[in-house]
Amino acid sequence: MKSQFKIYAAMAAIAAGAVFAQVKVTAPSVQVTAPAVATPAPSPVAAPAAPAAPAVPAAPVPEPVAAPAAPMPPVAPMPPAAPAVAAPAVATEPAAPVPPESKWPEIAPVPAPKEPSNIKFLLGVRPAMGVSMFRGHKAFDFGLWKLRTKPALSFGFGIASEIQFNSVIGLAPELQYTLYRANNEFAVETNADFNDLNEAGITLHAVELPILLRFSIKDAAYIELGPQVGYNARAVIYKNSELKKPELNHLAFGPSAGFGIKFSDSALLGLRGHFGLFEYAKNSKGYPWVVQISATQFLF
Repeated sequence: MKSQFKIYAAMAAIAAGAVFAQVKVTAPSVQVTAPAVATPAPSPVAAPAAPAAPAVPAAPVPEPVAAPAAPMPPVAPMPPAAPAVAAPAVATEPAAPVPPESKWPEIAPVPAPKEPSNIKFLLGVRPAMGVSMFRGHKAFDFGLWKLRTKPALSFGFGIASEIQFNSVIGLAPELQYTLYRANNEFAVETNADFNDLNEAGITLHAVELPILLRFSIKDAAYIELGPQVGYNARAVIYKNSELKKPELNHLAFGPSAGFGIKFSDSALLGLRGHFGLFEYAKNSKGYPWVVQISATQFLF
């Protein structure tokens, strides 16, 4: 009995396998929201042929169960966009307009006239008159009397010029002749009723070249100063009609200075002094000096 049951069970299993082989099981496609997964259908398995068996009712085929959809990962929030910053505007120079092509030939520009120079050159004359003397001069020996000289009248005349650099500063070189004089009187007693008066003195003729800086003060006055070089041309020591010529030092030098009034750019009235630093004659101990009033008139 048991053996028959085993035979029937085996036959039923073979029959069921044959039926299962003939049935194609196709799994339905499962739609997954994210991401979509397609379930492949199992390939049919061919079973070996078996002897025919009595039909056994087929076992129920379980229905396929759809897999649950995987949850979507949370979407990270996007960071807020940075506000757009406008780049600063760069100032650009406007392009120079292109001039239209001219049909006429180009004309060379005419050079601007040169501005006139402010430097002025003036030339005129300068007469002068004053007093002069020989400071430190040794006394004349006239026997019983030793005579010392006193200041005497002096004259001068020259050619004056001035280079005016501007309204304030000018350079005034001049060429002039000056007569230096110094004298004195003494008396010789001849009898009780009458005294003879005698005169003794010195004369010096010099040619001089003063070079002075002249500064104007509001076009109304001026001051001047500078060196003066001279040439001692002739000198005489006299007593009445008796003359004696000393041995000259021809080179003369010393400072000059003065001030005055400007009536205009071409007319000056001033006072000037010169003080010699060299002896006019050897062994004389005499240094000439002069102070003169002068009137300068520029003619050109």
